[in-house]
Amino acid sequence: MVLVRLGYLMPEYVHNDSAFSAALTSFQRFHGLKPDGKLSRNTRQALEMSTRERYLMVALALDKLRKDAPYGNDFIFVNIPSYQLRVIRNHKIDKTFNVVVGRPSTPTPELSSRLESIVTAPEWNVPKTITVNEILPHVKKDSSYLTRNNFKVIDKQLNDVDMNSITWDEMDGNNFDYYFVQNSGASNALGLVKFSFHNPYRVYIHDTPSKKYFNNDIRAFSHGCVRLQNPDSLACDLIANNLNDNNKPDIEQLMKKRIHEEINLSKPIDIYIRYLTCEADVNLNLYFYKDIYNKDGKLIQSLFN
Repeated sequence: MVLVRLGYLMPEYVHNDSAFSAALTSFQRFHGLKPDGKLSRNTRQALEMSTRERYLMVALALDKLRKDAPYGNDFIFVNIPSYQLRVIRNHKIDKTFNVVVGRPSTPTPELSSRLESIVTAPEWNVPKTITVNEILPHVKKDSSYLTRNNFKVIDKQLNDVDMNSITWDEMDGNNFDYYFVQNSGASNALGLVKFSFHNPYRVYIHDTPSKKYFNNDIRAFSHGCVRLQNPDSLACDLIANNLNDNNKPDIEQLMKKRIHEEINLSKPIDIYIRYLTCEADVNLNLYFYKDIYNKDGKLIQSLFN
């Protein structure tokens, strides 16, 4: 049995249901899975992983870290396959948050940047790809879609456009010269707060009204941005540690009352988004994660074959 071979279960307890469930729960915890003691599809896939696969995952992670630039004392680290964001202060993990990352078809990019501002009650400027592939089809089927979802239409000069003046049936990716903007509010795709940092991919970290996805094992559902669970906690942490101001804003009240405000951090914090399917903690425990974007296979082949 795999659990016995990996040291999670003693041989004499193989037929003990409670011991088996506890061992499986522990295995799940070290493989980024929901620790519920149930043999889900994702758990079965993790159990089928060979010792050689685990060895190569460790070796690849070490190679990536060896080639990466050294980090500072304080930074934010997002590991895509683990679906976690960690706040590092003085070289130690201070806070950990669950996140939702991009789908395999719209993956979250690896990047290095500096988180510079927090925006409460943000508007969402819809990217062109989402405009063409998702929103336009909805509007053509349902003329009330934009109003119900709190969108407005603007032109290239940022002027509001009367939605009724547009012949929607004739619009497609080639002739639609307008932009969709979703006003701030409870239904806004960015939720009540976003965290901005410069990058060429137009991604950011943000709240989300779709809380249900945080309960999943595999949390790859976004268009590429990083959706954050408990964003108020991260916002409060950054206000407390990265803003030199005697009159610090009450970020929780701004979010609660849906007041739009951009808060520029006086001490921007480095942010790194990486793709590591294997990690270790301070106690030298190894954690393995599913290669959701199928990126590791080619890298392992080029490095070790």
